Amino acid sequence: MPTANVYCRDAETGSALSALAPKLKAHLAHALSCGAIALSPDEVSVRIINVTDGTAMMARVEAEVTAFAYPERVARQDELSRACASFISENLPAQPTVEVWLILAELGHSWTAG
Repeated sequence: MPTANVYCRDAETGSALSALAPKLKAHLAHALSCGAIALSPDEVSVRIINVTDGTAMMARVEAEVTAFAYPERVARQDELSRACASFISENLPAQPTVEVWLILAELGHSWTAG
C-alpha cells in the first residue's frame, strides 16, 4: 500500500499538514488508483514529519510518496508528482513551495484488510 512521508520546516506548517492528512490520503488513493488496483484512503499511510533543522531542504514542504510500480503509474509519474505537489500547496495557508518525489518500486508489505 502507498506511503507518504511529508516533511516540513516549521510547526505551523506541520499543524496545517496534520489537518490536511485525511484529504491527502483521499487524494493519493484516487491519484494512484489504476486499472490494476483501486485504492481507498484507508490503504494509504501519510506521515507528517517536522524537521528540526530544515535549512538544507529544497522547499518548505517536501514529500516522498512510495508506491508499487504499476506500468500506468510509471507512465504518469511526473504528472502524479506535480498533482500531489499542487494539491498540498493549494490546500495550505500561504501556499508554500512543495516538492514531491514519487518512488515507484517492487514492494512487499505486512498490511492486511481488517
